[in-house]
Amino acid sequence: MKKSYKKVKFIGVLATIAVVLYGCGSKSQPFEPQLSSMYIGKDGVIKSAAIENQALLGSKEDLEAFVQEELLGFNTTQGEGGVTLTAVETNETMTKVELSYADIQSFVKYSQEDGDESLRIDSMEVGTKDSLPNIPETVKSKAGKSQVVAISGNAHVYTEGKIVMYASVDSELPTISDHELEITGDGVKYIVIK
Repeated sequence: MKKSYKKVKFIGVLATIAVVLYGCGSKSQPFEPQLSSMYIGKDGVIKSAAIENQALLGSKEDLEAFVQEELLGFNTTQGEGGVTLTAVETNETMTKVELSYADIQSFVKYSQEDGDESLRIDSMEVGTKDSLPNIPETVKSKAGKSQVVAISGNAHVYTEGKIVMYASVDSELPTISDHELEITGDGVKYIVIK
């Protein structure tokens, strides 16, 4: 009887440890922006959202048609399917347009041509500490096998994976949360994402 009680207790302890370890793992964060921003997915997927805190003056269909026409013009000059409209949401207090990008170059170029200075990226590379050039040693030491983003410009950023480190060339910078930060100022910033 005592052996079976100890066995049940041991199994209970193992189950608790498994739950705790699973909960401490790297969790994914979906893109649910509250303001104009960009999203960096674990597989290098890039999305953006333009959000206005006001009701749409025209119809949702008119806005979708307008955005599709703008994207057609951009994609004609930059390459088929570089930028895709993924969602248009409207309500009494907010209008949101969400886009996805075929690659980082399409995102960077579109952010430069769009005219929205709150989401303007001058340069961006995604890789590992070994694949990206000129990564500071402080960033390399924390990167391990994690994704590293070298980025310059202005943007509110959400990440799918947990942010391990956010830094400039010479110092660590604060994040808003484990999956959110603000990029401002001159120079390249580094984001290490688990």
